[in-house]
Amino acid sequence: VDARTRVVAVSHVQFSTGFAVDLASLGAACEAAVALLLVDAAQSLGALRVDVERARVAFLAANSGKWLLGPGGIGIFYCRRDLLDRLVPANVGWRSVRAAPHDFSYSLDLRPDAARFEEGSWNLPGLAGLEAALDLLAEAGPEAVEARILSLTDHLAGLLEERGCRVVSPRGAGEASGIVCFQVPGRPAASVVEGLRAAGVAVSLAAGSVRASPHFYNTVADLERLVEALAALHAMSLPS
Repeated sequence: VDARTRVVAVSHVQFSTGFAVDLASLGAACEAAVALLLVDAAQSLGALRVDVERARVAFLAANSGKWLLGPGGIGIFYCRRDLLDRLVPANVGWRSVRAAPHDFSYSLDLRPDAARFEEGSWNLPGLAGLEAALDLLAEAGPEAVEARILSLTDHLAGLLEERGCRVVSPRGAGEASGIVCFQVPGRPAASVVEGLRAAGVAVSLAAGSVRASPHFYNTVADLERLVEALAALHAMSLPS
């Protein structure tokens, strides 16, 4: 970041490791350099609390279908209000302008609020699904959801390390998230993922590691089932 930097774009949580960026420190650094911070919160919003004001976030975007537990095809965009007039929307539709819904007014006088980013008709099924998901998360409480997820992932990391797995995801204070990536010595990650899925355990492959992503509704029993399935896979790989 130097005098030429206009925008710093960053993923709040890295999908391939689970590392959580210190947004508050990064936001302060951007503010000092007169740069704008743009955050991709796809892997954090709904799992970790995100305070856009404290972190001095200029823009934030996230999809609905991951930690927010909403449907596909809809997402969230945040723009700091004082930056609205500095953005030139790439797409402008009838809902974006002040004259809406007058069909024969072709003025491109944009609405003064977030509605300027709404090009056309709403995705009503998507909005209904997202609202229901947000209501569920609000009922559980953002603090409780975050605490539960970090507790589960700490427990899972401990179980994995006890059984000789290498936990790739940083687990330091402020670095942990809902993602735990790990490797099984002597076993390709792809084959471990295939074996766990066959055993009914939902994991994915991420940059050569196995990725587990427990949410607040998961239980310790779910984590133990994952580790038991790993042990079974290891036993199957031993020579007879």
